[in-house]
Amino acid sequence: MNYPHKITIQRLVETAGRSTYQNLSTDMPAFVQPLDIETTDQINETFAKSSYVYLAINVVIDQNDRVIYDGDSYNVKGVKKYKYGSLTHKKALIEEL
Repeated sequence: MNYPHKITIQRLVETAGRSTYQNLSTDMPAFVQPLDIETTDQINETFAKSSYVYLAINVVIDQNDRVIYDGDSYNVKGVKKYKYGSLTHKKALIEEL
């Protein structure tokens, strides 16, 4: 699969009693696909604020992480394996903050 976009993945970390998002990876190859209105209705998401992100299977990303793409921040709502033909990827649902 072609990954034409670059994203940053951040995770909430607590240090000295403070919680802040820290970069897990930067310039991570990804494919960001905004959801269409039918899909957002099916999964009860907000149209124009939600997208799928497709990533290589070995990328570390979890629910509640943050994705930075094209200057915007998104919350990771869920992650699962996604099979496309013979290739397996990760598929994350993200929602713009």
